[in-house]
Amino acid sequence: MMQRYKTAGTARISQVARHWDVDRDTAASILEERDVPFVVGDGPRRVEWVDVWSLEGAGYVAPGNYANFKARLLRVDRLGVAPENSRQPDAYMGLIRLKPSALRARCAQVQQPIIRLSERSQRIRPCDLDALLSLLGV
Repeated sequence: MMQRYKTAGTARISQVARHWDVDRDTAASILEERDVPFVVGDGPRRVEWVDVWSLEGAGYVAPGNYANFKARLLRVDRLGVAPENSRQPDAYMGLIRLKPSALRARCAQVQQPIIRLSERSQRIRPCDLDALLSLLGV
């Protein structure tokens, strides 16, 4: 019997947009600019999650980490500030003792684990937050 391996699967453009916290047009534009291949088939345009993670700078992602890597990324420009309409106020790190501007300035000096989708769009995985804070000395 042939052994089956778990794959990360595919994502619609709208799912990638939610993952990156951008609108659908921006997500599609980033994917096209970075030459991410779209899955051929009927229905909405889709991409492989592994291609999304590759664009984000990740190499191999173990199947046990798929859920962590599919989680909505946090916006670096909002770290330390919980927006009034935030569905996840804890995700914006209200307990950090740095001003948001100081935190962003320190993040700009760090290469990993910051994900740079474009010049102005920087994100971080919630599961990488501890690593970032330790790098920043926070």
